[in-house]
Amino acid sequence: WRGCRRFTIVYPATLLLGAALNNVLKQLIGRARPADPATTVSLASFPSGHTLQATLLLGLLPLAVLIISSRRTLSMWASVAATAGIAAVGYSRVYLGAHWPTDVVGAILLGALLILGAHRLLTRPGAHDSCGCALATGASRSRRPG
Repeated sequence: WRGCRRFTIVYPATLLLGAALNNVLKQLIGRARPADPATTVSLASFPSGHTLQATLLLGLLPLAVLIISSRRTLSMWASVAATAGIAAVGYSRVYLGAHWPTDVVGAILLGALLILGAHRLLTRPGAHDSCGCALATGASRSRRPG
């Protein structure tokens, strides 16, 4: 984390912004949860907070791996693992009867928008000139041999 100070700010800020947006949207929309006697949560259903936070936490993981390791292949595998983790959390929320499928899809889309914003902040030209991390050295750009 010492290698990229900007990332150490953007990553937790994105998680906090996601939690705040989740609470605001739950209050504004107020959608009821599925009728399941095992679910005793009184919060509104849309969007799924578990899915949103998993999307943010895991969705930024490949970028963290790239910054730490400077290895695109390792970052790609982190993307595969992150996608599987997000899908598993989303599926579990519906399977357990805690959320409607659209709650999960909405949370993933909101998370993707926040990740896109964080990614744009982190990859804009000149953003890492002083830290020397993998993003400053161009490891995040695809390169073709030859």
